[in-house]
Amino acid sequence: MIMSTGGEYNAWLQPCRLDALCKLCLVCDDNVSEVVKQECIEGFTRIYGDVWDDEAKFTISISLNLITHSALSQEGFCLEYTKTCFKIRAHNNSGALYGLFTLFRELSVGKKFEDISLAESPVIRYRVINHWDSIEGKIERGYAGRSIFFNNNRLDYDPERIRDYARLLASIGVNIISINNVNVTPISAKLITNEMLPDVKALTDIFREYGVRLALAVHFESPVMLGVSSTADPLDELVVKWWGERVKEIYSYIPDFAGFIVKADSEFNNGPQALGRTQADGANMLARALSEYGGIVFWRCFIYNC
Repeated sequence: MIMSTGGEYNAWLQPCRLDALCKLCLVCDDNVSEVVKQECIEGFTRIYGDVWDDEAKFTISISLNLITHSALSQEGFCLEYTKTCFKIRAHNNSGALYGLFTLFRELSVGKKFEDISLAESPVIRYRVINHWDSIEGKIERGYAGRSIFFNNNRLDYDPERIRDYARLLASIGVNIISINNVNVTPISAKLITNEMLPDVKALTDIFREYGVRLALAVHFESPVMLGVSSTADPLDELVVKWWGERVKEIYSYIPDFAGFIVKADSEFNNGPQALGRTQADGANMLARALSEYGGIVFWRCFIYNC
């Protein structure tokens, strides 16, 4: 785990002072984010010391223009060396971050700029980390302390610690995080209601800076759990309508919300099978609600009597 950019918990991004380097200047497109610029400045400083000089002849160039590499995905990047410039090119800021962190890894193991030339895209579209943090602050089956997101049945976190965690996730290419335990309780079910969505949004805003989207674990029986329906039947019109309204409100707070993770029909968590429906009935009901906004369902199936 990492805690602060000042410090002790930088994972593989530990200070790694190599031999002195010629001075560098940084040139970026106007649409390159401040996060990408700052990571570039901090990364080279961590590796080489104070190397920045606006008058330097060797340039680090970050450009969000990959027209000649259109075969790369939206999160792809390419690294290119010339005698006067090292270019990091990507379609978007997430790709630029991935390229930057890749460059730092290559330099940290002793490679020289002139030895680094590559173009890469993620092979897997959804690269998800699924936390089992419970809303009271414990972590189910956790061995390393308490949740960094929750305490006393509410979101309660250190923004700087979360930002550094987002850095760590981006540095290894994770692009979706689910913050809550799949064993959803009546209290954590409220994460998708307007009672808690403003706080969820504030957390999401931090992760977004590093290209990490938020997903939430939801209970299939949320309409019953939250007291708005006597059934969670995925073919019931009122249930379908309720989920549609929930999804619409979530996206009003979080326009890039990634979607839902669902644990159904297992370990006493009822799902569609308990209501005489198929797994497809349940999953597709939620998927239809999310599809209008580009969200997805991660349906966590078990084999019990399916």
